[in-house]
Amino acid sequence: MKKGDILEGIIERVDFPNKGRVYTEDGMVTVKNGIPGQKIRFVVHKKRKNQAEGRLLEVLEKSPIEKRDPVCSNFPACGGCMYQTMLYEDQLAMKARQVKDLLDAASTQSVLIEPADNYAVPSITNHIAEVSKVLQEELEEILIDQKTVEQGLTDAKARADAILAE
Repeated sequence: MKKGDILEGIIERVDFPNKGRVYTEDGMVTVKNGIPGQKIRFVVHKKRKNQAEGRLLEVLEKSPIEKRDPVCSNFPACGGCMYQTMLYEDQLAMKARQVKDLLDAASTQSVLIEPADNYAVPSITNHIAEVSKVLQEELEEILIDQKTVEQGLTDAKARADAILAE
């Protein structure tokens, strides 16, 4: 594969931000403005050692998840609403996977930020652990508050039953 090659392939997945992944015999190519499952024709416009980028030329076959007609007369020329042919639920599922992948990648990385002015700066992993601990403590407080409310309701019901019984 080299710059200028025109290739065809199927977009396997779309990563954030709108980066379609097409696998060819020569490796993976990133092509923007596609939907998972589309068969596309693209031109390679950047080629590096282990990665390539392509520009979408045309969609040869629609994706099975494209179940709506476009509502915009400029679709897909402007590129601002590439997912409008997908059902809203499918858009949400794809975007949720993208966010999850980003968070998973961030939580597994251990990047040490260089110390500034001789102050020790914690790694991102330590920061994530601290945030996780705080969130766990807040969740425990919420559960305790919920038990307190439930106990209060039980006590109030018992008092009401006692008053009605008199």
